[in-house]
Amino acid sequence: MDYRWYAIQTTAGHENKVRGLLLKRIEQDPRPAEEKLIRQALVPVQEVIEIKNGKKVNVERKLYPGYVLVEMQMGQEALHVVNSIQGVIKFVGSGKLPQPLRQDEVNRLLGVVEEVSESSPR
Repeated sequence: MDYRWYAIQTTAGHENKVRGLLLKRIEQDPRPAEEKLIRQALVPVQEVIEIKNGKKVNVERKLYPGYVLVEMQMGQEALHVVNSIQGVIKFVGSGKLPQPLRQDEVNRLLGVVEEVSESSPR
């Protein structure tokens, strides 16, 4: 199975919603984990400290507003699943098929991405 990372353009402000819907689809896929077409979805964020009312506050800032990253096996079924998610505009890429991200780009992004588990407070 060849899994690659792809960028999806989403409606602005709906990145976490799209990510949540994708995670739900991954959970609902009855296949064993190693056979699922879509593995994970991320909204790349960076921890920043802002000063609000004289106090330091940790804030998560989206690195690429309007985009969600998806690790998946490219194919018609996976394309259809992602494109059917509410809030997804399109895959990033030229031509008919989306372009996978380069591995060095992914490694750099994953270096600053912190997995936000559904159970942790936001």
